[in-house]
Amino acid sequence: MSWRFPSRLFCSEGFFYLTLLTSMENNLSTATKLTIALRPLFSFGWRMLLTLTVCRIIFVAWQWQRIVDADMLGSVFFQGLKIDLVLLGLMLSIPVLFFPILASNRFLVPAWRGLLKVCLPAALLVIVLMECSTPSFVDQFDSRPNILFLEYLVHPRDVGAMLWTAYKPPIVFAVLFVITVTLVNSRQIGRLVTPIRPTGVVPSILVTPVLLILCLGLIRSTLDNHPVNAGTIAVSSDALVNNLALSSAINDFYAADKTRNEPEVGFLYAQIKGAD
Repeated sequence: MSWRFPSRLFCSEGFFYLTLLTSMENNLSTATKLTIALRPLFSFGWRMLLTLTVCRIIFVAWQWQRIVDADMLGSVFFQGLKIDLVLLGLMLSIPVLFFPILASNRFLVPAWRGLLKVCLPAALLVIVLMECSTPSFVDQFDSRPNILFLEYLVHPRDVGAMLWTAYKPPIVFAVLFVITVTLVNSRQIGRLVTPIRPTGVVPSILVTPVLLILCLGLIRSTLDNHPVNAGTIAVSSDALVNNLALSSAINDFYAADKTRNEPEVGFLYAQIKGAD
């Protein structure tokens, strides 16, 4: 008995589904394709803002008396939202730069899907991990994670052993919470990434400047001459209260940027003439 007929049937079915898929892509409007291609970015945005807001509420409840004494309750949330928008603009600017290249072409759109599927959950993972590490860091240094946190990462074994000895229950809870949040976000963002189709070169090029202007507006978060930064919201004499308006991720970003722009310590002190 010959098996040519079933193989031809399967080939015919494959050709039929390919033709149907192509027809569906052609029937989608340009606006719909753009919306589908950018929907994961908007989903990432509200997830990030919600995560940081919930964490800030928890930290405010934890440090309630100090915030009330500093009369900073409203400022912590209002200024905190502005700083969160700065972080959102910084993180969205990277995929937006790749958008006109990867999302517009049929052959490169799988790379756009892969970029969103990997980078967006990874960014949320870093943000949640930083927020989960904040309480133990505050206990030790009365501050959100800063440049010391980054310096400790150079010695992960020693620091990890010390933290495990002192904070076993919080570490176990944080690891389980971070894994759960990451799996949920990865699955939901993955569902948004799957239906993405090529948007076309011209629509992508036209939309990209608007997206970049939006990211720039988020990064500035103000119409003043100077953009919002950690210094503009430091209005309390209590350093921890000022820190609570930030997120731990953006606080580390500002600390690393400030350290990078500072001269080396050896250049801060001139050699004394005649000294032995």
